[in-house]
Amino acid sequence: ARSQDLLQSFFAQAPLGMFVKDERQRALVLSGAFVRMLGAPLDALLGRTVTETFPGALGDELLDMERAAVRSGLPVHREVRFGDRSYLDVAFPIPRAAGAPFVGGLALDVTDRVRAELALRESEERLRLVEAALDRASDAVTVLDAEARIVWANAAAARMIGAPKDLLLGRSLFEAVPEISPEEWRRRWEETAARGGLVREEPIRTPDGRTAPGEVASAIVEFGGHRYFVSSARDV
Repeated sequence: ARSQDLLQSFFAQAPLGMFVKDERQRALVLSGAFVRMLGAPLDALLGRTVTETFPGALGDELLDMERAAVRSGLPVHREVRFGDRSYLDVAFPIPRAAGAPFVGGLALDVTDRVRAELALRESEERLRLVEAALDRASDAVTVLDAEARIVWANAAAARMIGAPKDLLLGRSLFEAVPEISPEEWRRRWEETAARGGLVREEPIRTPDGRTAPGEVASAIVEFGGHRYFVSSARDV
């Protein structure tokens, strides 16, 4: 009696969707969180299979998952959507001394993770779009870290410097553009940071090795806890 009371109290108070079903996949025990998740009275759920609770494709999918766990003797998990929430459902066999196994299950609310992953994918897609647009820009755009290493450059910058893009990444600015000294670089960084951005006219290198009048805009950008020097140069 004490064991039964403890089990019932555990299922009633556990903040997690849990169930135990018999050999015919009929609900025997449901946690309070699971009942609230389904939005139906406990009496209306006990003794029923998932297809009776959820007629249609969702019920068929979940019942197939429970039966697969019994057949394989191993846990089976799937991510399902119920209403506006996403859940990771796990079904696992519960062996018995006599008779077919029962089925245990967990339903983990993973909505926040799914939404975060979706937001990350959308952010990455926007980033790729911006990168593709910048790569086709006529202005030479470069991004350097605080150590003056080139972390990104578009095609126009690669043509201006006279080196393939993949060979520029990670290289020092002073190696790629020898005419800029460390002292000049530091002066530009500090002046740009102090003014919140800078636009100046200065000679720039052309793809054929000549110099031409140019307009160079620069800014300091903070991203991921680091500061970067972003510049764009155009032949005027």
